Amino acid sequence: MPAKRQKPCPALGGRQFKTYREYEQHMNQIRREAEPGLPLEGECLDYAIAYLRWHEEWEDHLANHGSPEVLTVELNLDVPPYRDSRDQHQFWVHYEDGDSEVFSYKLDRSTFGYPNSFDLDRKRKLRDVKLAARHIIRPLHEELKHRSGLRGDLDVHHDKESFQSLLFRFFWDKLRIRQLSEINVIDLDNIGTKRFSPEQVAQGWYQFHEQEATLIVMTKAEHQAWHSAHGKDAEAPWDMLL
Repeated sequence: MPAKRQKPCPALGGRQFKTYREYEQHMNQIRREAEPGLPLEGECLDYAIAYLRWHEEWEDHLANHGSPEVLTVELNLDVPPYRDSRDQHQFWVHYEDGDSEVFSYKLDRSTFGYPNSFDLDRKRKLRDVKLAARHIIRPLHEELKHRSGLRGDLDVHHDKESFQSLLFRFFWDKLRIRQLSEINVIDLDNIGTKRFSPEQVAQGWYQFHEQEATLIVMTKAEHQAWHSAHGKDAEAPWDMLL
């Protein structure tokens, strides 16, 4: 039997609508009415952040760039003004590492409102696990960047063994975990920052990663070139966790 959307629709940023299309329409209203270049604030910011957390790439961007610091609507003159000039308004998220990304206000309809689908629940849980793991080791990576003496936009590359492989080994070999539900992830704030609970698990992962990982600091351009030549890191065997 195919999964069905949650009814009533989940509330976002204090807003509760009757249909999913209304959520998209409200986001579009914020986009069109915002002053270009000025950060969103108050209820508009709360709604936009809650809304973008349903974007299919949201967790991946948080894992790569850290928490969003500013959300703005900015003009993109490459977009034709089909109806009026406000069609050129686009959402931009500015992260703590200095990077920024444009996000469509179109909902990720493949996931929004399907909280009881096993496959989607599992996908989101794995994203939360990876996001928490990256947040916990971020201080170590930032320290290595600072000590490297390199300039510009920097990344930390996992050499010899990938981040995902290390994380899977931590749970499978170190903690002897066999079910994904045994991994507890908590929200530290309302912008997607996550951490393992209890704290002993978070500290254990930090120490395991510090001892086992082979880390190389390089520029973002060098890191992108490396992955272009060698491909993306292989997915860990998460299916072994029931």
